[in-house]
Amino acid sequence: MRPVGGTLIAETLLYPDEIRIDLKAKLPRIKVPQQEMNMVSKLIDMMSQDFRPEMYEDHYREALQQVIDAKIEGHELKKPAKTAPKGQLLDLMTALKRSVDKSESIKTKTAINSSRRVSKRRKAS
Repeated sequence: MRPVGGTLIAETLLYPDEIRIDLKAKLPRIKVPQQEMNMVSKLIDMMSQDFRPEMYEDHYREALQQVIDAKIEGHELKKPAKTAPKGQLLDLMTALKRSVDKSESIKTKTAINSSRRVSKRRKAS
């Protein structure tokens, strides 16, 4: 999570050159409700997996390098067309609840289907 203007942005990956640490900065004292802490913990547990760096690419850096290379070669650069933001902004807690509920629903369906298969095998035996 990081603030951008008056909005909080959630990111799942930062590249080393994007990390800035100000050891002198004072952190605000806030109280996070236990329900929100539980929900965040569930979401982190559901999203946790072994890190495989080969799965990730820095598309911004690649695009920037292409622009730099084109400029070095003397190609005229075109300005990208301005586009409206896609989608709609959601309340962070609402989006988090939906994500947790969806994941729990998938896990429940998988568990039910698995237990049905086991029951069918037992009856067939």
